[in-house]
Amino acid sequence: MTAPDETPSLGKKFLLAGVATLVGLALSEWLCRLFIPAPQQVTILPGKPPEAAPAQVNLSRHPEQGGLYLETPAGRRLRPNTTVRIDRHALSGVPIEIQTNSLGQRNREPGPKKGTRILFLGDSITFADYLPEESGYVRQVETMARADGLDWETINAGVGAVSLKTELSILLESGLALQPDVVVLAWYLNDFQDSKGVVLRRLPPLARHSRLVYSLSLVAGSGSASGLPEIPVSQWEVEWKRTVRSQLIAGDNRREAFFDEVDRAFPDWGGAWSPRAWEVMDPLLREFARLSREHGFRPAWIAFPARPQVEAAFDTSEPQRRLAAMAAGLKIPLLDTLPVLHSRAAASTAPLFYDQCHHTEEASRIIARAVADWLRDDVLPK
Repeated sequence: MTAPDETPSLGKKFLLAGVATLVGLALSEWLCRLFIPAPQQVTILPGKPPEAAPAQVNLSRHPEQGGLYLETPAGRRLRPNTTVRIDRHALSGVPIEIQTNSLGQRNREPGPKKGTRILFLGDSITFADYLPEESGYVRQVETMARADGLDWETINAGVGAVSLKTELSILLESGLALQPDVVVLAWYLNDFQDSKGVVLRRLPPLARHSRLVYSLSLVAGSGSASGLPEIPVSQWEVEWKRTVRSQLIAGDNRREAFFDEVDRAFPDWGGAWSPRAWEVMDPLLREFARLSREHGFRPAWIAFPARPQVEAAFDTSEPQRRLAAMAAGLKIPLLDTLPVLHSRAAASTAPLFYDQCHHTEEASRIIARAVADWLRDDVLPK
């Protein structure tokens, strides 16, 4: 009598091989998730503080005339050890002197750390080249804190016309060496704009969901690096006007006038109303949070509005609310200065802005008081 053939059929072999493959992939995915951190879509380019001999520059209207800024491979910086005298600043209309230290900061030379050191990163709002140094909100925060008996030192690392990318690069390049206890990132609506120093790494689509695919893409060197948004801002604008703008207006003439301004300023601050801008800013803000954990400083965010937001008679805070949701998710304290300035604008006839975003000396004082109180109560509680 012939014994039954116990050799598996070809179909069974394929089935067993498929099951084994799936089990192997699942196990590999589990191991990758266990040992490999989540994909980081931010790459910070190496850099070092720019070197420059001491210099004195006399200008007539604005620092952009030359002599103050350096365009380095890692992004825009202030020229170190430089004194710039402006006869009549284009914004404030007053004589201004700007002095930078050896790190290219509009700040006195940092010495050994004493007390609590607070580093401010930001753009021209923080740099405040149109005000005397002692009138900028960064220095006023220190002055107010010391008057309240707090041993704080503030350091202004702001640079004009930069965005989140360069601010992150400055943090790694020179900021962390100062051993800050707190790093305050001063966010503005146009922080999605491109700048050197940091690139967004475009990973294969599956790498966003699978740690195994992410690991293999790193080994294979796949994933392109680009300093530009995936969609040009002009295309973002077309998409926003087609899908979002009409819903925001809803037959309201006041809203229509406001969003006409947003539309005109779309390449600048208006782009913050596009979801695409947040696709750029989200990984950069998350990278800031990750750096705070890695290097042990307390992270904090300030949100600055555009002038039309402050002067509007209705809620224009959609970008700030997006930022607040991120801050809550990442457990980062956030100070939104829009309600602070809005309430003051409603109660006073004194101007708060020189242009679309830069604050007068009065507004700078108001902001400094709000920042000092917020840092004391929410960021550095006793």
